Amino acid sequence: MGPCASESQFKTVLSYIDKGLEEGATILTGGKRVEKGNQVNGHFVEPTIFDNCTPEMTIVQ
Repeated sequence: MGPCASESQFKTVLSYIDKGLEEGATILTGGKRVEKGNQVNGHFVEPTIFDNCTPEMTIVQ
């Protein structure tokens, strides 16, 4: 996975992850900023898989 294209996109991705959790989804894996190795200073977000999603959730739409 490559980095998000900008700081703005990075913040948007993290906000969608937060929104998914607020709406009741659970994270099976990922969901955090990558904070290790060469990626620590970039806009990297771990690949994220949600569970317990419903069609009306923001992350589904």
